[in-house]
Amino acid sequence: MKSIAQKKRYLQHEVTTKLYAVRLYRQVRDVQYVCRRYHVSKASLMRWNRRYDGTKESLTPKSRRPKTPHPNAHTEEELSWIRNLHRRNPNISVCEMYGKLREEKAYSRHPGSLYRVFVRLGYRKKAESTKKKTKHLGKYDTPAKLGVKWQMDVKYVPKICCAGRDGEVFFQYTMIEEASVVIPVYNTAEYLRACLDSVLAQSLPPFEVILVDDGSSDGSAEICDEYAKAHPECIRAIHQRNQGTAAARNRGLALCSGDYLSFVDSDDYLDPEMYAHLSGLAEEFKADMAAAEMWVEKTDGRRYCRVSPNVRACWNTREALVELNSYRYLHVSFCTALIARRRMTSLQFPEGQACEDYALLYQVVAECEQVAYSSQPLYHYVQRPNSSSRTIRVSPAPMEISKAQVLFFQKNYPEIAYAAETDCAFAHMGIYTAYARNKQKCPKGLLQELLKTSRHYLPSVLRNGRIPFIKKIQAAVFCLSPGAYGYIISKTEHR
Repeated sequence: MKSIAQKKRYLQHEVTTKLYAVRLYRQVRDVQYVCRRYHVSKASLMRWNRRYDGTKESLTPKSRRPKTPHPNAHTEEELSWIRNLHRRNPNISVCEMYGKLREEKAYSRHPGSLYRVFVRLGYRKKAESTKKKTKHLGKYDTPAKLGVKWQMDVKYVPKICCAGRDGEVFFQYTMIEEASVVIPVYNTAEYLRACLDSVLAQSLPPFEVILVDDGSSDGSAEICDEYAKAHPECIRAIHQRNQGTAAARNRGLALCSGDYLSFVDSDDYLDPEMYAHLSGLAEEFKADMAAAEMWVEKTDGRRYCRVSPNVRACWNTREALVELNSYRYLHVSFCTALIARRRMTSLQFPEGQACEDYALLYQVVAECEQVAYSSQPLYHYVQRPNSSSRTIRVSPAPMEISKAQVLFFQKNYPEIAYAAETDCAFAHMGIYTAYARNKQKCPKGLLQELLKTSRHYLPSVLRNGRIPFIKKIQAAVFCLSPGAYGYIISKTEHR
């Protein structure tokens, strides 16, 4: 764990933290919510709110040094007496100086007052410590990157600190920061071995792989047990009745112990350098989340990547939320990211709901202070006809999820709410797009709802400078003529 070297008795809050906390409080008027979000006390928040006059300077810490000397402080004449005595005898003690001052100068102050001046002038000499010096230099040989090596500290716990039976000996085990990989498994026996082999073949392998078998019936559970038995030092197999991908991920999230998290779908596979690349990216930018791109692979061998592989960036929370909804770089998937687990301690995937990545990712990004990104494709997403994410039945879940995201932005990030409104428009358009690609007719009532929401947020799409121009044309065509839009979409290939 990294520590902050500080010379003060406490570490003050940054001015930006005070500024954002006060602004949010004046918007929502919810003291408890602001205190939890910025980790401040109610007293501090109220004090900052009283001082804030609309300028950042009003929250800047002011000097606490008195402008005038204390009325009972030593006078310049008394200080000159002390300096002269020390100049004549640099080894003079406080007691000897106090006696000379009382005898020669009629000094009438308390000895403690003289001692404080003596220390402030730098005349006190510290006696050499008699404590036995340790050979330890204060630094342990700990790894700088994930997976390079790991260390376990074992400490004996005294019996007085334990409530055990007589004769029992207790030890405390502390692991350094490492990464955990959670893989939900459901009826993917044909692809599971390739997935697990790609995880084990990483140049910087994770120290923990949790396989959550979600009630498979095609032999996937036996493969999980086989790999857990062959690699007991890093693979753990969990079995549960079928509850869905979100429930399986939540089970793995509750059991993992690493400080970083990654999720992998059991029918996909990884590039051998994926975790080495993401680890280096997180270390370089000091980021809570590091994300890369993916190869989208067809069953006939064709593949493509959405963006060019020469983009590297790092965004703060607001910038990352805008990029997440701009259809340029940061695409919606947990599988291409390495995330600090502390950022997900209070979050869970929504169970019993489709599009669980879409429903949770913006909340995780909102918890991260820095998000690093590389457009290098390192994750291999295999598009299978019978995949759970590519079914004939069209799910309306993106409608409610996108509306919930708009409300979240309007409450917490009103200045960038246009990004969530843009995404809401495209989420509704995406449902109609799915019907068109599947050669299905969209129900009339649903189509009216899709058009109403898309047209409502069309101005946000057109004003959004980060949206690619072709996406703006797509939104305009759908709002003006959904029939023509559906015909064009039905003649193009889904990417």
